[in-house]
Amino acid sequence: MISGRPFNSLAVRNANNHTIAGLVFVHDSPVGPCEAPKPFSVLESVVLDIPQKAANLPGAGPSRFSFVIIEGEQVYGTVAPSEARPDIGTSTCAFPNGIIAPEGVPPVFFGDVAYLQADGQNAPLIFESVAQAKAYTHSQEYQDLKRMLVSLELRPVK
Repeated sequence: MISGRPFNSLAVRNANNHTIAGLVFVHDSPVGPCEAPKPFSVLESVVLDIPQKAANLPGAGPSRFSFVIIEGEQVYGTVAPSEARPDIGTSTCAFPNGIIAPEGVPPVFFGDVAYLQADGQNAPLIFESVAQAKAYTHSQEYQDLKRMLVSLELRPVK
């Protein structure tokens, strides 16, 4: 799930003991080289009420729950809170999930992958078409996963 070295993590499993998400506090998560960027789309995005650090990264924020797909040989998807705001209509090598937490809280990844690779090697969701990915948003599995991921609350440790 995370290639960096997490210092605290927890797996979320479904009734079949399959990992569907993870909550990971990590210092970094390196992304590998990019050979062939692919087009991406945000199928759903909901702003979350999570305080941001005073010195937020340029081009990022606010934190949002997002369902992102990358169109490659198949359609690859990820669901997670993210602050990434790449320009829509462009291509990407990897879509980063994770948020810059409030002061006193390390960066957080809470979702199915820390970043979705354009080649789909680490894709937690794979669809045959964009229409199939859109239809997934109406499934009970998606609704349950979204409800859980949107529930994230972060508070600084005092």
